[in-house]
Amino acid sequence: MKTQGYAKAQLYGRDEKVYGGLNAFFLLMDKPEVYKLPSEANATLPSRNNLPGYVGGVATAVVGLIAGLLAFRSGRMNANNNTTTTPR
Repeated sequence: MKTQGYAKAQLYGRDEKVYGGLNAFFLLMDKPEVYKLPSEANATLPSRNNLPGYVGGVATAVVGLIAGLLAFRSGRMNANNNTTTTPR
């Protein structure tokens, strides 16, 4: 394509520069940004930018575990109080 006068022609996705490889490639006649595609400079995997989501999930799990333990302990304490008999 470049020999035919298309100086900006490129194969997009043929290497692992964008998202670690796309398993396909596309012939673009201009820069990827023109087609609203990420370039190698601004392409990052969403899972690598999700640290707040992971922290929030772990915090929710810890709060749930603590709440479960407190509920279980409270239930056992109430069961022990209800089964004790008063002497006659």
